Amino acid sequence: MTIIICILTISSFIIYLSSILNNKISFQTDEAYWVSTAKIIPKLFTARFKDPFWKEYYGFTNFNGAKYVYGIGLLLFKHTEKDIDLAGIAPYTYYNWRSYDGNAFPEDNKFYPILRDARIISSIFISFSVGLMAFICFLIFQNVIAGTLGGIFLFIHPITQYVATHAFSDSFLLFFILLLIIGIYMLFQDKADNNKKYQFIIHYNAIILAYLVSIKINGLLFLGAMSFLAVWMYITKIKYKEKSIYISSVIKISFEAMLFFLLLHPNFFFFPNFNPLQMIQDRITITSHHIALYSKINPSHVILTIPDRLNSLIKHCFPLWILPFFCSGLAYILLQPIIHKKKAFISFFYQMLILGYVTFIGVLTYVVFDEIRYYLPLLPFIIIISLGWVYPFLDILKHTYKTVKN
Repeated sequence: MTIIICILTISSFIIYLSSILNNKISFQTDEAYWVSTAKIIPKLFTARFKDPFWKEYYGFTNFNGAKYVYGIGLLLFKHTEKDIDLAGIAPYTYYNWRSYDGNAFPEDNKFYPILRDARIISSIFISFSVGLMAFICFLIFQNVIAGTLGGIFLFIHPITQYVATHAFSDSFLLFFILLLIIGIYMLFQDKADNNKKYQFIIHYNAIILAYLVSIKINGLLFLGAMSFLAVWMYITKIKYKEKSIYISSVIKISFEAMLFFLLLHPNFFFFPNFNPLQMIQDRITITSHHIALYSKINPSHVILTIPDRLNSLIKHCFPLWILPFFCSGLAYILLQPIIHKKKAFISFFYQMLILGYVTFIGVLTYVVFDEIRYYLPLLPFIIIISLGWVYPFLDILKHTYKTVKN
């Protein structure tokens, strides 16, 4: 399986890189904003802690996680702070570049090299995500075919294709979601038969969760999902661990994640009035302003009702090729509890379904714009469900093999 994961990762990167270098991709003004956030690294290196950059400029509030990645990545590409300054300062990153929005960005523009390299950084993380998805599906189904298909499904999905070729923070979000899923597997499936191993699992999940939230505020959704899963595991009275350890583990992870999150954000100490709660409030405020703006200039882009959100979700998450797989997997899910009763809910497969369900509810709650990349957190769970048919398919193959052999 290791060789297959490597092949999927490298192949994905080559194809994504080819698309980026061909420069047929439509430019989005958000990309200029994310390039501008790379200034965080030179400002840290030169101890410019009172620079207004740290305030994030009202209305464009994001935590530091993705900024660190772009800052270090563009530094490795040998871009200077002067190069990054070409993007401008938010909110002017939107106004300065909106004439290019929706078209291929001109290669003769001075900003093009740094935009191209920022896109390459995103494609690297998505490519590794393809490999991680293959590994997770292999963990769940214990089958090479399922692992391979999981990676391929993620690679060819339209949401992944879009995010992988643009300079958006969503590529890092997906990567850390998948790392967290592996951490959840270790927490809820691995018996962690010694204290050192258990402590490692707690620290791992705390660090990944903190960085996930630092990349995007909606990463908090996964803390809620983990908490819900811990309560579920407690209620079902599974015996292979003391059942109370699930809830206590999530509490420990939450506190450690909060401490690590604060370490990632020294600006909270430089500008106390720009604390996490204030930043979240700013996001809510500017989202309300954007809803009012788009309701006038592009009403179809605003989705405020549950039916509209469901329609948008189905449109973006379910291309025709995945529907037969998803429906087959869903049928298996509905039948398994009846056939195997409570035992079915012990498996990692069903734990992922619980996480997926909570994520689905969360996405329906906070998505207010018809934007393809906002549904990215759902992709791992859609793919896992779409591979549910692997279980009965393998049973049929085994039965057929035994019949032929006899």
